[in-house]
Amino acid sequence: MSVAAIVALTKVPHTEKPTAQGVISPSWGNWTVRRLELAQDLVTGGWDSDVSFTILPTLYAKYHGVLTLALLNLSPAHPQKTREFLKDYEGEFYNRQDYFSVVDVYYLLTLLKEFNLSLGSRETIENFILEDMKKSNETFLHAKSLILLNSPLAKNVSMSLWLSLKPEHSLNFVWNFLQLRELLVMSGYSPAEIPNYTRMYELARTVFDDASREVNNLGFYDLHTLARFMKEENIKNETLRREILADISKYKCSDGSYSDTNGAKRGYIDTTHWAV
Repeated sequence: MSVAAIVALTKVPHTEKPTAQGVISPSWGNWTVRRLELAQDLVTGGWDSDVSFTILPTLYAKYHGVLTLALLNLSPAHPQKTREFLKDYEGEFYNRQDYFSVVDVYYLLTLLKEFNLSLGSRETIENFILEDMKKSNETFLHAKSLILLNSPLAKNVSMSLWLSLKPEHSLNFVWNFLQLRELLVMSGYSPAEIPNYTRMYELARTVFDDASREVNNLGFYDLHTLARFMKEENIKNETLRREILADISKYKCSDGSYSDTNGAKRGYIDTTHWAV
């Protein structure tokens, strides 16, 4: 896509500077859209980890780039190139499994689902995940990958992870609570079937309420946790919403990308994803 086309799409003059007010207005994402579009590789339709330019597109960067655009109700500029990249990557997985990790598998499965692409061998991928779990502790990515495969084993793995959750008064606990609850619900559990759910939820809500009174003292990832909790719990608090958005805007770089460091000159594909 040309620069002129992108500018027309976003309807933001090239000289406009991102501000806190711009972030909390309906057009808050325009600079970010432009940055993501300009950084896409014309050959593969992917991104590098640095959103400022693309040298070697990776599955990791493609995952964050595609999902960021999806949050903005947009698609990659070169969707067919992206599909070809994913199918080629899947073929490499079947031929050289020893070179891959469960993280790679999770990114691949997520993107194949996003583009409605079928798997070549569901059994091969599931066996890889099960073998990987034998080598290390079960993780969120193991469970989520099994869910993406519609594997009946996902329920047991998700419940095992939930039962290992330790209550503590921290936003890290709130993040883990949200992650594991997502797994259980996606696996087919209702909150009523989740052991100790009420106690865990009440603690998460208490931590959220306490942290909400100190938004200006929170870092990038803590802000992300607050925002996610607000969204999932449908918390209607316009003052808090504006405070969080204004604080997130402080991490926005002049080119529209986001960093997790205040005052950084340029951001990265993953931090831009989390910010959006």
